[in-house]
Amino acid sequence: MSNDLNIIKKLENKLGIKFEALFSEFLEETSWFKSYVQYELNDVGQIIKLRLHHLKSLQKVPLEIIQLKSLQQLDLRKNQLSAWPVEMANLENLQQLNLSYNQLSVWPVEMANLENLQQLYLICNKLSAWPVEIANLENLQHLDLSGNQLSAWSVEMANLENLQQLNVSSNQLNSWPVEMANLENLRQLNLNDNELSVWPVEMANLENLQQLNLSGNQLNSWPVEMAKLENLQQLNLSGNQLNSWPVEMAKLENLQQLNLSGNQLNSWPVEMAKLENLQQLNLSGNQLNSWPVEMAKLENLQKLNLICNKLSIWPIEMAKLKNLQNLYLGCNQLSIWPVEMAKLKKLQQLHLSENQLSTWPIEMANLENLQMLNLSENQLSIWPIEMANLENLQHLDLSRNQLSIWPIEMAKLKNLINLYLSYNQLCIWPIEMAKLKKLQRLHLTGNKINEENNLGSE
Repeated sequence: MSNDLNIIKKLENKLGIKFEALFSEFLEETSWFKSYVQYELNDVGQIIKLRLHHLKSLQKVPLEIIQLKSLQQLDLRKNQLSAWPVEMANLENLQQLNLSYNQLSVWPVEMANLENLQQLYLICNKLSAWPVEIANLENLQHLDLSGNQLSAWSVEMANLENLQQLNVSSNQLNSWPVEMANLENLRQLNLNDNELSVWPVEMANLENLQQLNLSGNQLNSWPVEMAKLENLQQLNLSGNQLNSWPVEMAKLENLQQLNLSGNQLNSWPVEMAKLENLQQLNLSGNQLNSWPVEMAKLENLQKLNLICNKLSIWPIEMAKLKNLQNLYLGCNQLSIWPVEMAKLKKLQQLHLSENQLSTWPIEMANLENLQMLNLSENQLSIWPIEMANLENLQHLDLSRNQLSIWPIEMAKLKNLINLYLSYNQLCIWPIEMAKLKKLQRLHLTGNKINEENNLGSE
């Protein structure tokens, strides 16, 4: 038996556990709350990977681990560790270290000696300070400190020249050092849910940045200089205080996802129609009272969210969005739905709840790929029998309208799983609805259906 396997035996005896001689690179979400004790050997019988995951009794790091000189990957997530021994700095071959979901309040400066470390995860601990010495980890590529208590970020971290992914979300940062613009290899930066009120214009120098998340901060303006981030693909600024959007952002030609929900925008620049690679756009929870017809040029758009604005008209030109799959327009002021929208052949989800629609065009029955339709809280009094042609429909919500009759033709919706018709004016429930074999949820509360015709509504 190799020396490393002897160490495993000691750990088993000490901790009262049994190791598996395998190592799963990714733990399934369904297995997240299970305990895992695993290892992996290299060709010469040395342990290169070790996992002690979710052991409620593990409150101290077993120092026997230090003897595993060839260890490259160490996973100690979801334990009860409150301290990290300085001796762990002797693991000179360590490349990946995951200590997320513990109770660490201090990170030893000695860890700066782990010169081969490439990935470090300390998610959801209790760290309130971050040692400047960690800037010496010149090979570090991924650093995740989200969910801690950091109130400041050291300018020295700009020396991590190989850093590609940095996550400092859900901390207490109220400023961001301009020096971080020197991280020329940075591709992903997450600073969401902090207390930032200003974003330094110098960050426009992060020319390789592909993903930027600043949601849940206190930004009230967005520097036009950010238009220089020519490689940016995902930008999330939701939950800030922006009241305008610079037209210069139309230069972000590689942008695929843009989230500006929960701001204070009252207009949308027509220039944004130049974002030809945009696939997802979220502007929900703003104050937009019109939608530019020019947005019909966003031919690659797949998901558009404009929930909770002040839109009273939906331009018929939007029917040109041939790749649109999800359209969310709930909680607006729409009184008419254009028949031209029936041309959106790829549409799978359509949300129009909480508007003022009194009629529904029969042409919508041509949306052959539609799976989810939400028209709750409108003013519909008639439901067209043609809607029975929506053969792929799985979810239909017409609750809180003024429907008095439910067409027996709806029994043809063979794939329907959820049907919500609560708080209408239905008096009779067709027995033909019993043919809906896949139906799992039927809500008929708040109607006037006789008991003898009631199919067990909730």
